[in-house]
Amino acid sequence: MTRPGTEQRMAPLIPFDAVVHYFEEFEHTAWRLETQRSYAVDRAGERWERWRAGAAFGYEPDVPWHALVRKAAEAGKRFERVRLIETPETVLAACQTRDLAWHFAIPTAEFSASQPSPR
Repeated sequence: MTRPGTEQRMAPLIPFDAVVHYFEEFEHTAWRLETQRSYAVDRAGERWERWRAGAAFGYEPDVPWHALVRKAAEAGKRFERVRLIETPETVLAACQTRDLAWHFAIPTAEFSASQPSPR
């Protein structure tokens, strides 16, 4: 797969079975670091076509990932993300964004509303 708009090859995906133990064993917060503007998508797959047609992808309680997240949330654990911005308008904006996300751990929805993704 390649990133949309690039010819770079993506690194091979690490099988979920190789990392699932991290999500089962963490103590209070697990977070994902997003460092790219976009990620590779299987544009030839059936789910992509369903998404393009407007299909909803909701919560499926029997999916192993959903069951794992539900169990962790019931235990008071949290899943979050940290997203790097590639092109902040100013250095000051980049520093403020970093401070908001890192020091205050604001909720994802609030962060997204204050720092929309470049398109």
